[in-house]
Amino acid sequence: MRMRRRNFHSSNGERKRPLRLHGTIARDIGVRIVGGRITPGSVLEGEIEASERLKVSRTAYREAVRILAAKGLIESRPKLGTRVSEPRRWHLLDPDVISW
Repeated sequence: MRMRRRNFHSSNGERKRPLRLHGTIARDIGVRIVGGRITPGSVLEGEIEASERLKVSRTAYREAVRILAAKGLIESRPKLGTRVSEPRRWHLLDPDVISW
């Protein structure tokens, strides 16, 4: 049996693709950061713990962290971990950050 492709539309009627796993993880963490449930300065759990808790591969979690770092929401440092950045460092004009 062939799977049909679904059409995904944004609120303004534009067609958009469904998120990949790493995009979904990034969105979920990003929403929690922008919404204030994870406060600036907080250290996110390690990649092994997070990937086990979320039941995803470490690669998917790592890619989600890269996305969030590119948007300025988090900062990763070896030996120090991944920390939530101050709001002044966020890329506030990024479409994803605006929608979160």
